Amino acid sequence: MPETAQDAAVTRALAGESLTSIAYQAGVTLGQLATAYGITEPSVRGLVLRRGVPLRRVVHTLRHDAFDELTPDACYWIGFLFADGSISYRRNHIPQISVGLAERDRAHLLKLRTFLGSTSVISAPSPTHHSCQFSVRSQRLADRLVALGRYQGPINARLVESRDFWRGVVDGDGSVGVYRRSRSAPATMPQFRTPPLLFRVRPRPPNG
Repeated sequence: MPETAQDAAVTRALAGESLTSIAYQAGVTLGQLATAYGITEPSVRGLVLRRGVPLRRVVHTLRHDAFDELTPDACYWIGFLFADGSISYRRNHIPQISVGLAERDRAHLLKLRTFLGSTSVISAPSPTHHSCQFSVRSQRLADRLVALGRYQGPINARLVESRDFWRGVVDGDGSVGVYRRSRSAPATMPQFRTPPLLFRVRPRPPNG
């Protein structure tokens, strides 16, 4: 399996794990170290804990109820995270919601962070893949995304009917096109069929 940008950054941080712990003990924050190494803050926290360094208490703000109400903005960011985000559940850990974007799209991560009311750090661009990482930990947000259909089961009916949700999906990792398909070919991911009239699609002009 090819190494991801986050994996490569963590490998570099592990190589300097002692220096990371010393810097933290000297007063450098987890967020500053995350920015310096181009990894997420939870990854730096793990490095420091493995060195037996006690953590300073830092409380980040976060709107744990950000997706409780399916407002237009909430629907958009839910769609975006459905397409380009991930949710990690680990035993004895608070679930983590993560998303990585190319360096040129870092401003979009800033908008997501603002919507979530988060003060968590967005990582510096990875030298390998030039991508930025942003993550938050929240049982409520993670469970809400899963309940809305992120990984299994039907997608919430209100999201299916929301043009804001589909805008988020396309902005995250999609495109809209018209393609020829055999009549006998089965539909692919029927839950992601776009309801009619949510988008206006202009057919490509014929060649010549």
